[in-house]
Amino acid sequence: MGEGTNGRDGQDKMADSITLAVINPTKGYVEIFSIPRDSYLPRGEACDYAPGYFDKVTHTKNITCLESSMEELFDFDINYYVTLDFNGFVSIVNALGGVEMNVPDLREGFNYFPGAEDAYLPPSLKDGQQWCEHNSNRDPYAICFRQFGTQIVDGEQALALARSRHYDSDFARSERQSELIKAIIQKASSTSGLMSASGLLDAISDSVTTNIAPNQFLDFATLGKTLLAAKSGEGASTFTIRTTQLAGASSTFDGELGNASYNRVYASSIEDIREKIAFALSSTDIPLTYTSFDYDIDGSAYDTTAYMGGNFLKDTWDVSDPYYLKNSIHLPNNTTI
Repeated sequence: MGEGTNGRDGQDKMADSITLAVINPTKGYVEIFSIPRDSYLPRGEACDYAPGYFDKVTHTKNITCLESSMEELFDFDINYYVTLDFNGFVSIVNALGGVEMNVPDLREGFNYFPGAEDAYLPPSLKDGQQWCEHNSNRDPYAICFRQFGTQIVDGEQALALARSRHYDSDFARSERQSELIKAIIQKASSTSGLMSASGLLDAISDSVTTNIAPNQFLDFATLGKTLLAAKSGEGASTFTIRTTQLAGASSTFDGELGNASYNRVYASSIEDIREKIAFALSSTDIPLTYTSFDYDIDGSAYDTTAYMGGNFLKDTWDVSDPYYLKNSIHLPNNTTI
């Protein structure tokens, strides 16, 4: 969970970035699931809300509530957690010497954006050659990109990529967050990354909360290096990181915040993620190309397919019962799965 708290003294923490990861060392791959912060989802039993309460998932406010909500929604147990604030994220990327990322060209969206409510956007920044975002101290539009495409980004630049959503969408931001996590995994699991492991722990000690012990942290890094180094007979790595985003559509309606913008979630996307988690945790030897639905962000994540049409999760559904959700998803031929 990435916490958005810097510069907001006295306010509750918000889950600004939410990612689930399932690691299967035997199969040699990791499933990463990205949950957009504005997704309209139910709260788990461990939250301080009435059962069945729906709200933006960003308002879960603490890791216990978030864990409970994700476990009940996706029907699995979470073993480890990490919460990280802005400073910790910046420190991780800098301690690794930066990571390789694709910087998108968001100049058009930036030029149309009027400015955040709490931050004046000087017209002089809109010169047509750049787009800008706040830094880790929330200084307005302090990080600017004038070159686009694949490049090495430092901690502040990586944070800007992870936070920016006004110039495209919450879904695009969530996709960038998944790509950043993959880039960090690959860099941290490299020889140079392992050499920085001790310094990395020191760098984030004041910015991270986790139930992973220091010796386990090093075990994870070593495991990553081993998996990434695994070679098949043709010389290609057999290790796979598959990323999937919880799919939905932006919608404005009267929710718990009053009339506001939310991400309405496709019920079939929840079922898709449940199946991928169950497969990742099993010992079944099924080709990794197998999937019941197509929400892989490396593919056509946002296509309006027949599976998606009108199939929003309803706040009257009992998501804690996996069979209830499965039998509530109607396919185009009026059958259920």
